[in-house]
Amino acid sequence: MRGGGSASDIGSWTASACASPSASGSCVAAEAWKAEVRQGVAAIPSYVAELDLRAAIAIRIADETRTIRASTQLGDPLTVTAKVIATSEKGAKDDEHRMRAILSYLSQGDAGTGTLQPAGLTIDAYFTSKGAQADHLLAIALPALMGADEPSRDVAADATDAPGDCGPLNDAVTRYIAESMAKAPPTRRTELEGAVATLVPALQKAFVESCTAGQWMASAVTCHVTHATDLARFERCREVLTSEQRATLDQAVAAALAGK
Repeated sequence: MRGGGSASDIGSWTASACASPSASGSCVAAEAWKAEVRQGVAAIPSYVAELDLRAAIAIRIADETRTIRASTQLGDPLTVTAKVIATSEKGAKDDEHRMRAILSYLSQGDAGTGTLQPAGLTIDAYFTSKGAQADHLLAIALPALMGADEPSRDVAADATDAPGDCGPLNDAVTRYIAESMAKAPPTRRTELEGAVATLVPALQKAFVESCTAGQWMASAVTCHVTHATDLARFERCREVLTSEQRATLDQAVAAALAGK
């Protein structure tokens, strides 16, 4: 466990064999460190109560703009759970843009998935990845979330990119439907063939109008266009949209499927 009284008040608890340097500078295990604290060598920082001590890694970072609490469960899948509490509405908006950019980067790099739940000044985030993707998650999501060194691609720039050109979504929807038809069971394909002529333009309208009205980021449009024939990846692209953008898209798609 490490703690400090600096401006970027960082404390972390790890289950490693050598958790922290002792007062003498040597390395001690976590249990020994706690014994050392009880003996009066150091005081337990108050923020420890905010950490998930069951996690393999738990982190708290606080400064004048936000407080970040995050925990990581090691294994397959690897998961990162975080809560970001901003001190202003602008800060909360900036944090949401930043984390949606992280989701976009993970999705396009096939490095993992995640969800965000913004509520006022607080954002709850969850990221996960399996197998070889775990290394990418640790290299991308955690550093970018904590504001440390970011990956070669500029995640912060992705977060603030200009609204994208929604026009290419027309072709993306066409290719997505064609791929869906090709992979559908023969009986289902026969059922759908008669509806495709009206379904495709209705879904194109739903996507393009939702994109235009919601001013989707260019990275969100690119995600749908790039993965139009990868059905699972195409559907995961919605994760990089804001909750309002997803709600608008879902409503429009539901109406298109209902023939309204």
